Amino acid sequence: LQKMVDYLKRVGVIHLATCTPYQVGNVPMKGEHCAWTESSAVAFCNSVLGARTNIEGLHSSFASAVTGKTPLWGMHLDENRFGKVIIDVEIDVELLRDWYLIGYYIGGQVGLDAPIYTNIRKVPDMPRLMGMCAAGIAGGSIVKFHIVGITLEAPTLEAASGGRKGLQVLKYGKNERRIAYEKLNHSDSDKVDIVVLGCPHAGLDRMRVIAGMLEGKKINKNTRL
Repeated sequence: LQKMVDYLKRVGVIHLATCTPYQVGNVPMKGEHCAWTESSAVAFCNSVLGARTNIEGLHSSFASAVTGKTPLWGMHLDENRFGKVIIDVEIDVELLRDWYLIGYYIGGQVGLDAPIYTNIRKVPDMPRLMGMCAAGIAGGSIVKFHIVGITLEAPTLEAASGGRKGLQVLKYGKNERRIAYEKLNHSDSDKVDIVVLGCPHAGLDRMRVIAGMLEGKKINKNTRL
């Protein structure tokens, strides 16, 4: 790995060293072909930016960096980018944690299929979209999703589905949110040994919120933060 990093630096490749390259200047345009590795960033690239990438490995992304080319398959092809499962969202996804919960739950339901979220009315900000991307890949294998009326390739349900009919419909309501929450917050003990915040997707805005929550407080002596 270090040999690759050293070589890329020598030939002038910009080394961002981040899991969220779109936060530090690498923002591809809709339709642009990329070769990204980090899974939550891949979901963000495909779904939010409308650019195109598969989950690349260390060596394949290195080859793309050197040659400027990447294999034409998967998310680079139009026919693979359409949604295959409709998610009927029955509740408001308002809080930041709601976006993590819906992403995590649906990730465990759809497998490799791209979900199409319907009935989300309020346009989410970047932290909420990042949360959905991270949770969708952690809970399953979502590298592409559509939010009808919000994400670039989903102005309508028909556009998001490629006009396909008879798609499977899953609902996401209070019960599904509760299932996701309880699964993520289940423990056999109330003791907390370590709290990890931010990796890989806390920007300065989120760090400001976290700092405000901790201001004037002390960490329990038995807990690492």
